[in-house]
Formats: sequence, C-alpha cells, structure tokens
Amino acid sequence: MSALKLFSVLALLAAISMTGCKSKTAKELIVGKWQVTAITDDGAEADRKMSDAEKKELVESTSIEFTSDGKCTVNSREGAENGTYTLSEDGKTLMMKQSGSDRNDEMQVSELGGTKLVLLENKSKMKLTFTKK
Repeated sequence: MSALKLFSVLALLAAISMTGCKSKTAKELIVGKWQVTAITDDGAEADRKMSDAEKKELVESTSIEFTSDGKCTVNSREGAENGTYTLSEDGKTLMMKQSGSDRNDEMQVSELGGTKLVLLENKSKMKLTFTKK
C-alpha cells in the first residue's frame, strides 16, 4: 500500500473515531445513581454544623438517583423521597423539589464529571461529594 493510500485510510479512521467521541453535556452526565462519599460544612453557621458521627451516618446511608426525565429519588436512613430536578443550561445550578412540596432547593454544582459530582447547598453551606455507582 502506498504511503498516500495508507495516510488516507488512517485519516478516515481518525475522523470516524472522533465523531464517536462526542463529549456529554451536564444534563447527560448527571443521570444515574450517586452515592455520597464526603460531607464538609466548613462554611456553615455554628448551629448548622454536623458532628463527625452524623456525617459518617449520612455518607453511609445517602444516595441520589437522577433520571433523564427530570425525576430524582433521594435514599437515606429515613427512606426514599421522590421529587423532580432541573439543571441549568450551563450545568452550574441544580434545583430540586420534593414531591408534595412547593419549596425548591437550590444547589451550586462545583464539579460534574463522569464519576464525580460536588454540590454546594446554598442554605446550609454544606459541600456534598458524590461518586457515581
């Protein structure tokens, strides 16, 4: 095979493989089951801080699942709570609403990748780190 033909074949293969490597949007990345792996409340007011035992218990028992249709389920030691969520177009703000409630909980998305999600809860100033299951 001549060098020109070989180069053409390699260029074609590279072009085909690059079209299959489309990066996911924040709305696609958030879909799935996430387990809490760390909680920090350094920025919280003194009366909102949690003990190390409380943090450990939440890490061991809390997960959240986001579905592509805008629904979410938070699983904790108290059971499962269903609700809905929206993620801003820029992927920086997450709004969650528990079923049967009028209140929206707003969180800032500090990091969102294929396996890691970091949220900052605006009211309590807690930072929640999740790993995708």
